[in-house]
Amino acid sequence: MDLSILRDQAESNVCEFLSEPGSGLVFLRGRRRVGKSSLLKKIAASNSRCFYFSGALDEPAKKLLIRFARAWDEYAKNDDFKRIAPNQLDWEFIFHKIASYSSKSNKPIVLMLDEIQWLAQTGTGFVGLLKNAWLDFEKTKNMKVILCGSSNKFFVDNVGGEEKI
Repeated sequence: MDLSILRDQAESNVCEFLSEPGSGLVFLRGRRRVGKSSLLKKIAASNSRCFYFSGALDEPAKKLLIRFARAWDEYAKNDDFKRIAPNQLDWEFIFHKIASYSSKSNKPIVLMLDEIQWLAQTGTGFVGLLKNAWLDFEKTKNMKVILCGSSNKFFVDNVGGEEKI
């Protein structure tokens, strides 16, 4: 089968998801180097409501939080996180600010979290806090979340079952 057909279908599926009304959450997963990140970056580049962020292998947790906060401030065109001391940043606070922004926004927001297995570092509480935040995101009725990654272990361990994300 022609891989470009599969890529076109994946892009079509993501765009269809983004055009649906209301909030929604999807997982985009697949083997490394098949074009998942490229697809998300392409969609984000042509859609101002998309916030794309990618985890980095072995990035220290605090550095990741700071990088995420700066990227979000740039996207939201505010300095909410810049005014917060780096040692006070945590995922719960960040997700609360995103939910607040989304509920006040008159446009749908798309949160694209790539390399999710690297964002969800052990001991940071990311997975559980994202699960809790999703309840707030969903209530805004204008928030889409795309979790993307290639780690089957991450998805097996964290996706599925009522107690999972």
